[in-house]
Amino acid sequence: GARVLIGGIPAPLIYVSPGQINLVAPAVLAGLAGATTTLTVFNDRLASLPARVAIARHAPGVFTLLGNGRGAAAMTHADYSVVSRASPLAPGEPVLLYLTGLGPLDPVVPDGAPAPSDPLARATSSVRLLLDGIEAPVLFAGASPGFAGLHVIVATVPPSLSRRFPEVVVDVQGALSNRTSAGGPSLFDVFPSTARAGADATLTLRGLNFSASSAADAAGTPVPAVLTEGELQSLTVTIPARLLAAPGRLSLTVIDSEAPSEAPSNPV
Repeated sequence: GARVLIGGIPAPLIYVSPGQINLVAPAVLAGLAGATTTLTVFNDRLASLPARVAIARHAPGVFTLLGNGRGAAAMTHADYSVVSRASPLAPGEPVLLYLTGLGPLDPVVPDGAPAPSDPLARATSSVRLLLDGIEAPVLFAGASPGFAGLHVIVATVPPSLSRRFPEVVVDVQGALSNRTSAGGPSLFDVFPSTARAGADATLTLRGLNFSASSAADAAGTPVPAVLTEGELQSLTVTIPARLLAAPGRLSLTVIDSEAPSEAPSNPV
């Protein structure tokens, strides 16, 4: 009984649960680019209050391994193995980056339909992939065959990179994606999420692509960490009381103490 209308137009639904709906924004909305419209959710005959949403012709969003839009990007090597700390980018190799929001496609893919493989549906706009600001030549950008709403960029890694795990940004005619990384450390959460001011606090940080030399960075101060392997890796850290002197928010990232030039993780 779930339905979603965007600007009065039914949006094809990919997934529905009590707390989440995944949908494909109707292509006709491109005609409203630069404006706002309403989004309304229906559960049988019950309707939500309309929410205002902005419409853009391009809104690139890179998917990430942790599903939170931050940290390591959903990027694979040509054999579809994931780009990670254990399997970093190689100069000159082809890679695949999974994202959405590239805008209009040619040929047009019907809303909610799986994208074709022959012919491939290509993005009609200019798409650039930047690795630490260096442009990676794009071989293909468009719809991922067999999926609805999933886009893919196939590109060649530049012959030289300044870091093993460069920052990944997609630029579609000036519209920039979220900033992710190619195999860099990725933070999912911290437990507990609160600590008492004025006392040491032992915390567990969960995520991916940590190393044995990983440490936590607490507002610019490195703090030693103990690594535990698992489906999600975890780092146990004890934040000293001097960094928790007063109530407020403390930003934590993960760094590699043996590779200070590498980018830190996303913050929590």
